[in-house]
Amino acid sequence: MADITQAAVELLAHQLHTHATTDTAVIGAEQDVRSWLSGTVYVYHSAIETTPIITPGVRYILQARYDTGGTVNENWIDMITFQTAFSTAAVSEIDGDEAIGQTIITVAADPTAGFSSGDLIYIRDINTLADSEWNRVDYTAAAPTFVIVDGLTVAKDTYDDIWSKAETFSGFLDLSGVSYIRMLVLHSGATGPDIHFKAEMVAATDIE
Repeated sequence: MADITQAAVELLAHQLHTHATTDTAVIGAEQDVRSWLSGTVYVYHSAIETTPIITPGVRYILQARYDTGGTVNENWIDMITFQTAFSTAAVSEIDGDEAIGQTIITVAADPTAGFSSGDLIYIRDINTLADSEWNRVDYTAAAPTFVIVDGLTVAKDTYDDIWSKAETFSGFLDLSGVSYIRMLVLHSGATGPDIHFKAEMVAATDIE
């Protein structure tokens, strides 16, 4: 049986994008993939305001370039586009410290308002962005209790919050005809929420 060598690359760091009337595109760092075979892209998204996302939504675009030598910008071409829903997020504030591994989360308000069993959620650490995490609602128990599918990766504090309407995406890319890749984020329109996101790729670099 063949052994596959893998490598992980960060396409977009876990970060905040502040919405403005005229937005500037977020352009991830260019990645050299000339010696790689294929890769799977993972994108994580959440609004952190209750302002609705409007048409055409937030677009995460994985772009590729085939030239092997310079910086031929006109050669960037869209390979995979992920587009969010046109939704309005609900929020529920955590009401008490929660330890790593905890699945039962106490919140300050009725969690059935805007949240349903099976929903993907974003649990925001208001002090340390990198400690925020995506999870899924197992079920909303009697208020004020949230039950999540997987235990917390990082402990959470009182006043951290939980956002509904989070989204994740994945896609496969054949890298055999690709030299460089990057991730582009477009979040345009007159109104819209601030968002948090991150994107990574795990690639097959060799087969033995």
